[in-house]
Amino acid sequence: MEQVKPETVRLTLVWVVIALLSSLAGFALKGAVMTGEISGMIDVEMLGLLWQTQSGTELTIRLTGLSIIVIGIFSRGIGVWLAVFGALISLWSFSRIGHVASTDSAWLQYVLLVHLCGASFWIGILYPLHSLAGKPCSLRQATVLGQKFGTVAAFIVPILIIAGVLMVWNLLDEFSALINTNYGLTLLGKIAAVALLLSVAAFNKLRYIPAMRAGVSEASVSLRRSISIEWTTVAIILMLTAVLTTVTGLDSGGGH
Repeated sequence: MEQVKPETVRLTLVWVVIALLSSLAGFALKGAVMTGEISGMIDVEMLGLLWQTQSGTELTIRLTGLSIIVIGIFSRGIGVWLAVFGALISLWSFSRIGHVASTDSAWLQYVLLVHLCGASFWIGILYPLHSLAGKPCSLRQATVLGQKFGTVAAFIVPILIIAGVLMVWNLLDEFSALINTNYGLTLLGKIAAVALLLSVAAFNKLRYIPAMRAGVSEASVSLRRSISIEWTTVAIILMLTAVLTTVTGLDSGGGH
């Protein structure tokens, strides 16, 4: 564990910085959208007004969560739990934007938080699994991690699906909206990407992890290649999610 911890700290800091910069950039871009000019990104007066809106609240919550994560990873004792708490706060900030926030349904925001926690756990496990599978000296660790993830995923996947269904059920007025609106069509694209992700993950659990446990030499290479496909699929899912929450309206038509 002593050898892993420094790398974990570095990796966490990298992602915190990325989250920080992307959050600030997103906030500044909203200033540009409100002014209709790129200069709006650095318009102090406009950004000050924006800070007093829901966007400012969202950014404040996220920055608070990210700060707690940094404090946690450099703290002893309850540091890990402090970092987890910071991560939860950061994820909670996403419930303050998008269509879920506009419903004013507190329980639906908690459903979104559960959904985000499950997705974050899934995404977070990919890098260490990919890294361990690439080193001959850590193949056994990769196998153990893959097995444990498969066990946990058996509980996470149903929760992700149920949470997703609940949100869609409450956001769409009727089932036909899935094919009659741009929002619905984009959502169908996301569902297809999620189905692909689940299929690849199931293949890893049922074939590559057991093959690695059995000592098949090429299994680790295949697993790393499969994880790369998962990364690509996750990127597509995140892009579609961004479109759903910031670009496409619930009532935007699809040409019908």
